[in-house]
Amino acid sequence: MSTQAVPVAKNTAYLTAAYVIQKVFSFLYFILIARGIGVEDIGKYVFALSFTTIFGVFIDLGFSPVLTREAAKDWGRARDLLNNIIGVKMILALLTYGVALLAISLTGKEPLVRQLVTISGIIMVLDSFYLSFYAVLRAA
Repeated sequence: MSTQAVPVAKNTAYLTAAYVIQKVFSFLYFILIARGIGVEDIGKYVFALSFTTIFGVFIDLGFSPVLTREAAKDWGRARDLLNNIIGVKMILALLTYGVALLAISLTGKEPLVRQLVTISGIIMVLDSFYLSFYAVLRAA
């Protein structure tokens, strides 16, 4: 086995362990939410997440895979690429969040659903920025 294979295998094991732990936490989090808010309101919560996920596509527009590929090709450009993508995403995030809020207000959904969409929209925006930073880490 080559000397570079050991760090790669070790890092892969760490990444896999982190994914498993994250899934366990997500499962426990969802159990707590489901028990805390009840069956009817969990449906509203899932609707809000689904609704904002539809709009989340318009923030990233495929920038993350491109960022990973281009930064892996030329690590010296990673910072400039990330800065450019973050700048574009800020504009897209504001527009997309506004459109999502407008769309949910036009549907006539009850106030709780609109509040959940407002909150999950913020999470959608933060998640999109997280994807950009994660893309740079993957390229390293």
